[in-house]
Amino acid sequence: MDKIKTKDLARGRWRQILTALGVPAKVLNGKQQPCLFCGGKDRARFTDWKDDGFYLCNQCGSHAGTKFLAKFHGCSYAEACQRIDSLLAGDSMASMSPDTYRGLARDDEIHDLLPKSTKDAAFWLRKYRPKEELEDFLSRHHPEVRYWLEGRE
Repeated sequence: MDKIKTKDLARGRWRQILTALGVPAKVLNGKQQPCLFCGGKDRARFTDWKDDGFYLCNQCGSHAGTKFLAKFHGCSYAEACQRIDSLLAGDSMASMSPDTYRGLARDDEIHDLLPKSTKDAAFWLRKYRPKEELEDFLSRHHPEVRYWLEGRE
């Protein structure tokens, strides 16, 4: 099965993700403010440019969402990806109601996020296997699969 990249899963949801992983909401307001990393009085801002969670500083440069999170927590890029993946793929996300999940994911991005092989597997399970197997499949995958499949009924 295809693996969805962390940055693709997080696209457009960076404010919620960063806040949930400990970044103060005040930092993500888009206004000029002191840089979290190098100081200064008015040199940094969160822009979320191209929905990639960009944090820009006139002194220390720009950091896309995952790199920003890694630098904020003082961890590696891989560890930051794992934190994001666990947040997005946790059982609490998979068991969300469609209305709650819709608040985190934009309707127009659901179709693009799911690999064709995942869509095909969901359709095949729904058509040929007992409901328990489909539920097991849905509980092990990102909530996009459940939401996308429910939208096709």
